[in-house]
Amino acid sequence: MTGRRSSGSPKDRHRRKIQKKEKMSEPKYTIYWMDNHEPQYKQTPDMGYALKWMEYLRKNPKFSAICFCAENPNQVGKMGVDSIVDNKTPDGVEYTWVKRRDGGQ
Repeated sequence: MTGRRSSGSPKDRHRRKIQKKEKMSEPKYTIYWMDNHEPQYKQTPDMGYALKWMEYLRKNPKFSAICFCAENPNQVGKMGVDSIVDNKTPDGVEYTWVKRRDGGQ
């Protein structure tokens, strides 16, 4: 044995699996818009670029129905607060929001 590992060793397979997982966990931002009644879209992993592209589209009267969608594969659970225990969020912050059901009276 020369001390070199073959390309099929468990350590190499694990490294490839980690690299693939890191690549898959990149968020995607998609911008949708209408251009002369034709639907268009653009995807990017950069949120700053997505926001600048939307700003460009909104300034141009040729484009309409501009919207933005984000997909984050690293997100766990639902958006917002998961649970409230003793008026505190899971990270210990005081939670005081209350929905009024009396019509504001």
